[in-house]
Amino acid sequence: MGETFIIMGHLRSLSIVIPAYNEEQRLPATLRAIAAYLETKGLDFVEILVVDDGSTDGTAQVARAAAAEDPRIQVLHREGKGGLGTAYLAGFLYAMDRGRRGANGCSSPMPT
Repeated sequence: MGETFIIMGHLRSLSIVIPAYNEEQRLPATLRAIAAYLETKGLDFVEILVVDDGSTDGTAQVARAAAAEDPRIQVLHREGKGGLGTAYLAGFLYAMDRGRRGANGCSSPMPT
């Protein structure tokens, strides 16, 4: 989780980081398209992390509503606009931390 595990040549888990700033109008279609694509891949674990970079529109609300409907979607809200690079970095660090803890929050290492 947050890390990619390839077992016997097959991708088993995937974290997708989506930085978002004022994407209220585009985010729902983007999340639907990603979710539909991932349905065809047969992965054991997928998380879609929306990093709201201090949006001033309804991006955070749209992301939280999507997360309430789809447990694969996580939302990280950042106060103030920090920029694309730092939004990606925050998302990668969040995903890596979840990978070390595991989806259920335990601190046991994930299999490699």
